[in-house]
Amino acid sequence: MSDSTQPSRRRVDLVQFMALQAVPALARFNLRGDLSALASALHGMGDMVRAIDLQRELCSTLSGKLERARLGAAGIPGSMVRSFLCWFLMEVGRYEEGLAHAERGLEIAQSESEPYSELLARLGMGRNLIKLGRDREAVECLDIAITLIEQNGYEAGLPHILGLLATALARSGGAERAVQMVEAWLESRQEQRTGRLELYYLNAGYSEALFCLGKVEQSLEAIDRALNIALRRPELDAAWFGDCDLVFHEVFFGTSIHTDVTEVEALAAAVAHAVAGGAAHPGA
Repeated sequence: MSDSTQPSRRRVDLVQFMALQAVPALARFNLRGDLSALASALHGMGDMVRAIDLQRELCSTLSGKLERARLGAAGIPGSMVRSFLCWFLMEVGRYEEGLAHAERGLEIAQSESEPYSELLARLGMGRNLIKLGRDREAVECLDIAITLIEQNGYEAGLPHILGLLATALARSGGAERAVQMVEAWLESRQEQRTGRLELYYLNAGYSEALFCLGKVEQSLEAIDRALNIALRRPELDAAWFGDCDLVFHEVFFGTSIHTDVTEVEALAAAVAHAVAGGAAHPGA
């Protein structure tokens, strides 16, 4: 692995040092933000076992009287850590377990009428419901999330929710509505006000909805945009791969396979290692 992974590793080392130097009780309470950051860093580095274990520890700590305490945070930590645990569990295919944690996070947020924590919980619930094939429930959940955004101004996260909603709608007979919602957001030209992850989910959901309507070429263009967004992240450029072999997953539609050939060729020319191809169904 190349040196560009070092900032994340240094961040992990620093947070570990802070937690180890603190009195255990203080590590649990005053350093809860650092422990959460450590869990996120471990997740980003692919160490899911340690990330999940640490998030479970935070859930255990933020229980009882602390479950609903604000503790100076923007949201309710007891709700948010359960939402994060839901996301981590989804990454390892434990959808039912993750959904249960998100539902508890939602209960906590609603009991305190805290919209930001509720939005995070609904984001986690929506993603897990889609993975479980409970698409109509996901639509209901994510529709409420969009209402929360509209009422409270969390506009930066809107394309993420819209993308997930488009996926759920496409799989439950609502592809036309999905396309209309995504295109309305695209016409607002707010791409610079959100992040790459949000735009990735937006285009992935948009692609699936377009495909359901028989608009194959537009669908392929949308999934190309999603792939380009991922491939052009700084840590995924040729220098980041370093000594790693490369595996590119192509997108499979019916009987045809499509991929962004230009991106693959450019990286293949820059990295002196094998480039392999693989097929994946949209939404898999």
